[in-house]
Amino acid sequence: MACSDAVGGGAYLNASDGKNYLLTGTITEPGFVQGNAGTDLWDGEDGDAYAMWVDAGAKFCPDQA
Repeated sequence: MACSDAVGGGAYLNASDGKNYLLTGTITEPGFVQGNAGTDLWDGEDGDAYAMWVDAGAKFCPDQA
């Protein structure tokens, strides 16, 4: 997980497939992220795990847009 201006100062997750997925923030650079981590990686099946990642991202990257 890291922060980037490409996601409005929010957090993104670099997945094992080598692609970036949005956790928090707003996409400001088209093509930087493959999609949303909650829908593309977790497929909504483990809401608790996703919520923990989003919370961590919000704390780790507080300048999200």
